[in-house]
Formats: sequence, structure tokens, C-alpha cells
Amino acid sequence: MLILYGNVEEVSTKKERVIYISNHQSTVDWVIVHMLADRQGSIGHVRYVMKDSLQLVPMYGFYFYEHGCVFVKRHYFDSNKMISSLQYLQNKRIPTWMVIFPEGTRYNPLASNVIEKSRAFAKERGLVPLKHVLTPKYKGFHIALENMKDNLDAVYDATVIYSCTKGDKKTLRMKAPSMFEFVTGCCDAVYIHINRIDTCSIPANESELKLWLHNIFLKKDRLLEDYYSGKQSPSKCLLLSQGIRSPANLLQNLGCFVFFMTLSAPFIFTSYGRSLYWKTWIFGSIFGYFWLGIRSVS
Repeated sequence: MLILYGNVEEVSTKKERVIYISNHQSTVDWVIVHMLADRQGSIGHVRYVMKDSLQLVPMYGFYFYEHGCVFVKRHYFDSNKMISSLQYLQNKRIPTWMVIFPEGTRYNPLASNVIEKSRAFAKERGLVPLKHVLTPKYKGFHIALENMKDNLDAVYDATVIYSCTKGDKKTLRMKAPSMFEFVTGCCDAVYIHINRIDTCSIPANESELKLWLHNIFLKKDRLLEDYYSGKQSPSKCLLLSQGIRSPANLLQNLGCFVFFMTLSAPFIFTSYGRSLYWKTWIFGSIFGYFWLGIRSVS
């Protein structure tokens, strides 16, 4: 069950073209984005800034690129290639939810070395060290904001809490669920605070933007600290506002489910369909790798 806080009505009442930023904990974070986009009617508009190794996922790597996702290298950021990749999304006829996880790496409370490295990085730059999130990287966000500003309505700032991550007095915070754990029901609720930010209120100056983004994550950190330390319940710590339960609209999604199940049936239940499926997977993947080798950021 999703329980939403913050600018829920503003986000759910009309379709918008946005940059979506959030804390990053698990592969489930991708699913959460689609859940929110679905409630706005923007499910087909989601695109990601993602690490370049995902190009190697057979078929899907090619699809991500052709859909308008942007691949970046984890340890070497090429701003010119990202700018080139964003040209497609400058078209106003292409509505987009551009998803960016500024931390770059998933937060894992058990990875103390990563957390300490992140805190040291913040201290070196005169920034407040963070406890429940990693120090955000601003360059990708800055480039996306600059190059998509004519095709944007707002920035959505989301803070995601999985109910199953709250531990006991000894271990305040547990690791976020994996995709398998999530779909098998280990997490009975997901709390999401979402803040809609007008793009005109975001500083254009790069150094000011860096501090602005860090302050956004500082607010997330304090919110998460209130929740995991047990000082406040979710309904109070999330800006003292009452959460809104947001069940999935099963009837709205039924048509898509029936369509794709009907489309998939021949590939599952017939020998010719299964043969065609594997040939498409193999040769399509080879073609996809070739095409990405020519055009992608890598």
C-alpha cells in the first residue's frame, strides 16, 4: 500500500513534464516511480538517468536507450555526451518524467564504508554530512535541468520509506527490500513524501544549485532520522500532515494486463512462438549491442 504525503493533490490531478529526484535504496525504487506516474496518467513517460552497465541487459538495454533513457558512467562523467543524449527530450511533443537518483549509489545501512566515504566527501567541501542518505551529486541534475528547461513544468522531490526497514532499538534501520522480497509481500506499506517544486524557484547558478540540492537531501535526512529514531510516527514526521492511502486502480490497468497476456500467449504455449522468442532475444540482443556501441554514451 502506498501512503502519500506532501503535495499529493498537485501531483495527481494533472499530467506534467518533470524531473523526478529521490533517495535511492533498492531496485524497487524504479517500481515506486512507475506507481506514482501511473496515478498521474504518465506511466509511459518515465525515463531514467542510469549507469551504463545496464546497456548490457539483453533487449532491454537497447529499449532503454531508444525510449530516451540516458546512460552515464559511474566513475567518469562525460557532460557533453549527456547533453547530446538529452536532445531528443527537448521536443515539447515528448512528455517526460526524467528520473534521477542524485546519490548515484543505493543507500545500504550495512555498507558503513560507503556511508563514511560519503560523509567525508561532504566535510571536505564544507557541506553538512548526512546520516540516512548519501551526499548527492549535482552535475547530472544540473545538466538535465538546463537542457530540458523548455520542456519541464516542475521538479518532483520524493522521499521514500519502506515500512519493513524500521528495526529495533539496537538496529534502527534495516536494508531496503530486494525486488523479490517486495513482490512476495515483505513490505506492507511504502511511505512517500512528495514535494512539487516550480523550476523558476531553483537557482540557475551552478554553485548555488549544488548547495540547493544538498539542502534538499538534508531535509530528507532529518525526515528519515525522525522516522527511524522512533521520535515520531510516519504521519507526524512527514511534515506533520496526514497521509493519504493510494490504492492501485486495478480496473484502469486491467486492459493493459489482458492485452499483454494475450500478446504473450503464443510465445508461451506454442513451439513456434517459443522458438521465435529465443531467436528474437538472441539476434535482437546482438543488434542492440552493435547499435549501442555506435550511438550510446559508452
